[in-house]
This record gives sequence, structure tokens and C-alpha cells, in this order.
Amino acid sequence: MILGFTQNVYLNLGERYLFPTVAAVVVGGTLLSGGKGSYWGTMSGALVLTLLTSLLTALQLGEAVKQIVLGTILLVLLSIYGRRAKLRQ
Repeated sequence: MILGFTQNVYLNLGERYLFPTVAAVVVGGTLLSGGKGSYWGTMSGALVLTLLTSLLTALQLGEAVKQIVLGTILLVLLSIYGRRAKLRQ
């Protein structure tokens, strides 16, 4: 989609979308180690991250602060999901 929109090709064309995409999947409840995931979960994760990013932008925080907040949320969710997996075993 980006290629069609920009009509320009280079190696790192979609690199800035990689972290938000993985974060949306994790926030939506899909385990990175495999397992169940749903389309609706991923969509809700993307919605939550979009709202959070919009809130951080409205507060006029810098890009570095946004990345730190999103990374912290991702790490917290990964640790919660990891503990759930250990409890199930």
C-alpha cells in the first residue's frame, strides 16, 4: 500500500510502521510465542495504540517520549502474557 501511495521504492520503506504493527498485535492479545489470536483483538489493539498516540500528541510530547511510553506498555503486556503462559503449564 505504501508503494502504491508513494510510487517510490527503497529498502526501508515500511520500517517506521514495524514497531506499531507488532505492538498492536501484542496489545490485541496475540502471543508472540504462538497461540491464539484474533482479527478483532488486533484491531482493538491498533485502536488503543492510535488513541494513546493521539493523546500523547495532544499533550505535545516528543517522538522519543511516545516511543518510550509505547515500549513500556509493550514490555508490561509481554511480561503479563509470559506469566500467564507459565501459570498454564
